[in-house]
Amino acid sequence: MNEIQSADPVARRKAVSLTIVVAFFGLITISGLKLYKSQLSHWLERSIDLQTPWMAVAAGFVLVLPLIFAAGYLFSFGRRVCEARRFPPPGYSVIRDTPVREGRSATNHGRIVQVLAVLLAFAALTIPLMVWRVFTALAGGG
Repeated sequence: MNEIQSADPVARRKAVSLTIVVAFFGLITISGLKLYKSQLSHWLERSIDLQTPWMAVAAGFVLVLPLIFAAGYLFSFGRRVCEARRFPPPGYSVIRDTPVREGRSATNHGRIVQVLAVLLAFAALTIPLMVWRVFTALAGGG
């Protein structure tokens, strides 16, 4: 019979609380952008300089920073799974009853998580690069 790691109620409460907080801040951000859309559009039209797109690229990096941190965490998590040859790795709490995988199966899970982390980081880093490319094309530089 396979080992089952029992759910940790404290970890479950933390996960639900974090989800609620992030959703609240996302809702506030979206509402604020909708409320001030015309002011933001006018400010961008007045302030934008197509010859120096550094501010837009910097804003792109700021927007994708959470994704880059998430990719780093996922890569580290995958590495710990591979090193321990156990999924979930020792010391990690789970929010629902989870079958424990060991050996090659766990290592495969860890590698998949690492590949997804690399893809997430790549996708996140291409956003500022695409912003740079759009601005240089609009400025007639490419």
